[in-house]
Amino acid sequence: MKILHISPLSPYNVGWSYQENLLPKYQKNLGNEITVVVSTFKNTKNGKKDVGENDFIVDEGIHVYRKKRFLGNTFLGKFISYTNVWNIICGFKPDLIMVHSLTTLSIFQAIKYKKKINNSCVIIQDNHLDENIGRKKYRIITDLLYKYWAFINKFSSKYVSKYYGVTEWRRQFIVDRFGIPENKTDVLIMGADLEKIDFKNKKEIRNRIKKDLNIKDDFIIITGGKIEQNKKTANLMKAVKNLKNVKLIVFGEVASNYEKEINNSINDNVIMLGWKNQQEIYNLFLASDLAIFPGQHSVLWEQACACKIPCVFAHWEGMNHLNNGGNSMEINDISSEGLEEFIEKFIYSDEYYKMKEKAQSKLTDIYNYEEIAKKSIECVNK
Repeated sequence: MKILHISPLSPYNVGWSYQENLLPKYQKNLGNEITVVVSTFKNTKNGKKDVGENDFIVDEGIHVYRKKRFLGNTFLGKFISYTNVWNIICGFKPDLIMVHSLTTLSIFQAIKYKKKINNSCVIIQDNHLDENIGRKKYRIITDLLYKYWAFINKFSSKYVSKYYGVTEWRRQFIVDRFGIPENKTDVLIMGADLEKIDFKNKKEIRNRIKKDLNIKDDFIIITGGKIEQNKKTANLMKAVKNLKNVKLIVFGEVASNYEKEINNSINDNVIMLGWKNQQEIYNLFLASDLAIFPGQHSVLWEQACACKIPCVFAHWEGMNHLNNGGNSMEINDISSEGLEEFIEKFIYSDEYYKMKEKAQSKLTDIYNYEEIAKKSIECVNK
C-alpha cells in the first residue's frame, strides 16, 4: 500500500522522534511505501528556521518533500493555509492519504485526487490542536479562526473516513470546535521508537548512568523536555530538596524567561543534564525509578510510558490514555509542597510497586509506534 503524509504546518527535523518521523517509519516497517510532505521549517536552538524547498530520502527509505506554504509565514499565509501538493499526489498515486491538520486547504487536493483519479483512496486527518493553543490575549482571533475552519471542514468531512486526535481532549476538540461527527473520530496516540529502547540491556544502562552521575542507592526520579514555566519543573525541583535518598534528573533546555526560577531551585538532590538526544532520553528513562511531569503535556509523557517505568502526571482532562491498566497516575496538587508530600508517601510504597508491575507488563506496549502504526491504517481494511 502507498501512504502519503501531508504535514504542511509543523517544523520537521530529520531523525527526531516526533509523530511525522516515527509514524511513517513504522508504517514502512509494516511493508508500505511512504512519501511525506512537510513544511520548509526545521527546529533549531534559536527557534524555527526556513531551509527552503527541497526533497530527499531519509535513512528509512522514505521520500520527504519540503514545500512552501502559499504566502509563506505571513498572517494571510497562515489564515489561508494552503500548500500545493497536487503534483506530488498525482506522481505518487497513494492508496491512503493522511493529512496532519484540520486547518489546511491542502485537504481539497486530496479530495480532488479521490474524486477524479482514485475513488478507492482513503483520506484520514489527525489533530494536534486544543484549547491551550493560542494565548488568552489572542482568544478572540482564535475563536474566529476556529469558526472559519469549522466552515471549511463542513465541505471536506464527507470525503474523510476518519479523524484522529492525538489525545482524547484533542479528539473532543474537533467535535466541539469543528463540528466533526463523533462517530467519525478516534484517538491515535503518540509514542516512542521501539527500536531505540534497549530493554535487553536495561540493567547495564542503569548502572552506567548511575556511575556517570555519581548516584548511589538513591531513588531516581526523572523529568525533562522543553523546560518552560508551564511545565512546572521548578516546583518538582523544590519538592525533592529535603527528601532523603532521592535524586531528581532534569534534562532539556531551559527557556530564558524561566532560567532565574530554575537556577534558584537547584539543590543537592537535583542533577541538571541539559539537552539530550532521543537515544540518551530513552536510556535515562530506563535508568530511572519514576517519571514525574507536573506541568503541561508533551510527547515525552507517552515516551516515558513506552519505556515501561511508572509515571506520574499533572491532571489534565482527557489524558486517560496514559493510564492503561495502572501503569501511571494523575495528581492534582502540583505545588512544591504537594509534590513533596506525594513523593515522600509514594516511593517504595505498595502502590508504587503495583504501578511498577503494570508499567513493566504488556499493558504499555500500546505506547510504541509499531502498535500505533497498525492502528493508523485500520480504516483502509474496513
